[in-house]
Amino acid sequence: MNIKPKRGLLTAGLYTSALMAMILTASPPPAQAADSQGYPTALVSITNLPTVLTNGQGVALTNYIPLYQGRGAAIQAQWVNPLSTNGYQTYYISPSVDGTNAWSTNVWQWKVVSSGSTTNQFAATNWSRGALDGFVALIITAITNSSANWTNYGMIYSVPNL
Repeated sequence: MNIKPKRGLLTAGLYTSALMAMILTASPPPAQAADSQGYPTALVSITNLPTVLTNGQGVALTNYIPLYQGRGAAIQAQWVNPLSTNGYQTYYISPSVDGTNAWSTNVWQWKVVSSGSTTNQFAATNWSRGALDGFVALIITAITNSSANWTNYGMIYSVPNL
């Protein structure tokens, strides 16, 4: 738009108003991308966990955690161990490069250890974007219990949004 100012106070004022209106209504410049810690994060609940795992029990699972390239991920578990023992549960986590097939070798093991308390307990782990580079999903393939009956209250994962 080519607006030329003309002589006179009124036309110069209109020119200035038109110019300011164009500046104020112009779209803002694109926002600068934040680092991986600056993106909002979605918390998603993992379903089909067994409510109670008895001593020595193992359960096969297929819980998919989708990943985004260049982003990390985190998992948090909550449970109660009613016998105040220092047992542990092990989660078997397999990375996937296609989002469907889990690795059957080099399966990652996340061992969560009870503190010997009968109150609610939490454990969390996370992976950097470098550790997850090239994977499109993590798949929790199994969970095992080494000691007394554990009550699983839930598990959530978080992945930064794009």
